[in-house]
Amino acid sequence: MPSIHPLAALGEIAAEIAHELRNVLQVARTSVYLIRRDLARGAPVEDSLARLDRSVANAQAVVDDVLALAQAQALAKESVRLVETLRAACEDFDVHLDDIGIAPDLEVRAARGLLVRLFRSLLDNAVQTAPAGPPKITARAWHEDGKVVVEVADNGPGIAASLAPRIFEPLMTGRPGGTGLGLALAARIARAHGGSLTLVDGHGGESTNVPAVFRLALPV
Repeated sequence: MPSIHPLAALGEIAAEIAHELRNVLQVARTSVYLIRRDLARGAPVEDSLARLDRSVANAQAVVDDVLALAQAQALAKESVRLVETLRAACEDFDVHLDDIGIAPDLEVRAARGLLVRLFRSLLDNAVQTAPAGPPKITARAWHEDGKVVVEVADNGPGIAASLAPRIFEPLMTGRPGGTGLGLALAARIARAHGGSLTLVDGHGGESTNVPAVFRLALPV
C-alpha cells in the first residue's frame, strides 16, 4: 500500500473528525429542540437532557479517539461484550436489531469507545440507505482461526458492484450527500485493533448491487 503524504493524512484525519462531529452535533441540536418544546409544554425534559449530555461527551470522545488513531497511540483495550457495544451504537439511531446471533457473553479485547464508533458507522450507512422507515439490522458472531468474526447486515439496497472494491477509501461514496468517511474511519479502527473490516462479496453479477454485509474480524 503506497504511503500517504503527511498533509494528505492530516486532511483525511480532519475530515474524519468533522464527519463524526457533524453526526454528534445533529443529535445535540435535536435534543435542544425537544428540550425547548417540552419546557414550553411544561413536560419533563430529563430524557432529552440526558441525550444532550451524551452528545457533548461523544463530541469530546470523537476528537480524542480520532487523534489517538492518527497518532498511532496504543489503544486502551478492555474486555467488552459485543452485544452491549452494538446496542450502545444504536442509541442515537432509530434502528431495530432484527436478529442478533451473538452470545450475550461473547467478549473481545478492544477500546470500547472506538468499537462503538465502528458499529455506528455501519449503522449510519444502513440508516442513510434504508428504502423506507428504519432499517432492519441483523448481526451474528463466531470464533474462527483465533479471531472473533462479527457480521452485520441490513435490508437496504446494497452497494453498487462497481463501487464495492473501493468502499473503504476516504471520500469514496455512492450516496448523494454522503462524505465517504464513515466506512473509512471504521476500517481504520479495525486495523488499529489488529483486525480487518471487509464487505462480503455476495453479488451475482457486475450489474447487481453487493448486499451491505460487513464482516469485522478481531484478534481474541
